[in-house]
Amino acid sequence: MSLFVVTNNYTVFAILAALLGLSSGTYQALAPVSIRECVGEMDMAAAFGWDCLFMGVGYFVGPPLSGWLNDSSGNFDSAFAVGGSVMVTSGTLIVVASCIRRHGVCSDTTQGTKGQSLIDDSKETFLYDYPISSV
Repeated sequence: MSLFVVTNNYTVFAILAALLGLSSGTYQALAPVSIRECVGEMDMAAAFGWDCLFMGVGYFVGPPLSGWLNDSSGNFDSAFAVGGSVMVTSGTLIVVASCIRRHGVCSDTTQGTKGQSLIDDSKETFLYDYPISSV
C-alpha cells in the first residue's frame, strides 16, 4: 500500500492495486485456519470475535483518518503511507509472535504443575459430531 505514493504511472498503479486486492482477499480463507491453529478448537469462537472486533475498529477509524490526513496535507500520499505503515507493523508483529511461539520463548500455559495437560484434546467436538435435526 505504501508503494502507491511512489508511482505516477497508471499501469504500475493498476498492477499494485491488483496485487493488493489478490493478497488481501486471501485473508478471508486463511483467518479461520490461522485462528484455530493459534488458539485451538475450543477458543476459536472467542478469538474470531476479537479478530472481527479489531477489524471493525480499523474499518471505523481508517476512512475518517485518511480524510483528515488528506485535508491536512492536501493529498492522499500521507494516508497511503500511514495505511502501509500500519500493515507493515502488523505483519512484523505477527512474524515476531510466530517466532517467539515456535522457539518456545513463551511459557506453555496449557501445562499443569506436574506436566499434565490442562486441555483434554481427546474431547474436542467438531461441527459434524452433532446430529442434524429437522424442524
